[in-house]
Amino acid sequence: MTKPSAAYEIIEQALKMEERRGMYVVVYDFKGSRSIPRFYDNLAEVLSTLGGELIQRSVVQTRSRRCATAVVALADRYGAKVEGFRTLPLHR
Repeated sequence: MTKPSAAYEIIEQALKMEERRGMYVVVYDFKGSRSIPRFYDNLAEVLSTLGGELIQRSVVQTRSRRCATAVVALADRYGAKVEGFRTLPLHR
């Protein structure tokens, strides 16, 4: 039997949460410049399932608290330094 992906397990947990709409930004950083292909594969799965987008290599934007929480959990699982924020629009 195949072990479920990290993304699958994290998505399952996120779907149990109450959804709160808003604008969320998640920023993560891996030590050094190492790239972790498996992380980005799992991140793509989380974003496509829960609704978010990568706006820079290490910045995710979403309108879903579930998605933001899942990205934080995924990045943490892979050892990244990670922070998630709920944002407010700036008025001119």
